[in-house]
Amino acid sequence: MIFRVILTDLAVKDVETAADFIWAESPENCRRWLTEFWQAVDMLKSMPFRHALIPEAEPIGIPYRSVSVHSHRLIYRVDEKQSKVYVVRVYHGARKPLSFEDV
Repeated sequence: MIFRVILTDLAVKDVETAADFIWAESPENCRRWLTEFWQAVDMLKSMPFRHALIPEAEPIGIPYRSVSVHSHRLIYRVDEKQSKVYVVRVYHGARKPLSFEDV
């Protein structure tokens, strides 16, 4: 089964912010990060259940999963009935744990 991957507005903003920050330090690293980010998104199309639930999923009450891209976590949930994957945040690993307010 192939899933459609949708980035929420918050996730898009997170990607833009991360890319801007990385670009300021190293355009080459930014290109590499973006390439790996889109590869991770593409992988979610065919294997969204490959990654475990995040530790914050139980307190939030939503079965979020994550995949790592360097220092960032792509936080997503799977809607199996509609064959969709929603990337809700792209969260830097050094940030505080994800909370309900963050999504």
